[in-house]
Amino acid sequence: MEATPKVVEEFARHRLMQSGADTDPVLVVVRDHRVIASLESTDFGELMDVAQIAAVGYGADALGMVFEGVAPLVETNPLTGRPWRPGEADDTRRERDGVARGWVREVAITIASVRGGATQCILYTLTRTGDIVELTSREDPTNGVGPERILQEALAKPAADPAKVPDPDGDMRARSGSPLLPVEAGRVSLDIGCTRVLDGRLRRGSAVFVPRDTIEADQLRSEGLMAWQVRMPPG
Repeated sequence: MEATPKVVEEFARHRLMQSGADTDPVLVVVRDHRVIASLESTDFGELMDVAQIAAVGYGADALGMVFEGVAPLVETNPLTGRPWRPGEADDTRRERDGVARGWVREVAITIASVRGGATQCILYTLTRTGDIVELTSREDPTNGVGPERILQEALAKPAADPAKVPDPDGDMRARSGSPLLPVEAGRVSLDIGCTRVLDGRLRRGSAVFVPRDTIEADQLRSEGLMAWQVRMPPG
């Protein structure tokens, strides 16, 4: 479990530093101690809806979530004098310079849920100074932040077995009784199929596979993924 949150955190840091601005929520798939796919959408619920497909199809060892938010620093909304209502903290940040006034703070949240194991949720204070992004004040929210149960339920489903993938014939259609692909080829076939399915399901976002190197990237593109569905890992 210890290594998985670090993998998700490193992904989050790189992503935030690359953007320098507000970013959309992202679901990350961890397998063999690395991020092998990322799913991004403006619609948080859309990512939750496809979490099970990602966990099963990619044979995920873990799923992670990375998203941004705004947390109050004072007990009541200074503009209303009443307890904060959903969305008000972000409105205050955008429209009333709430961060500079010390009313609210920007936060980045990472969740890492391991197959057959525990879930860790970490909240960071997010500070932007020009193009520099810092994650500080690492906290462990007592009551979680919401998606943990969905990720755990997705990972409770059996992973697709790459040893049981039928070998498609000349017209690329596997039929009943077809011989099985070798395990390595079956894994590639599942990764390609899962990426294509997820990319099609995310109406407000996209899914990409993260290859180990250019050799794997070329193989994925040559066997069925489009250029935008393959994204090289951070250098």
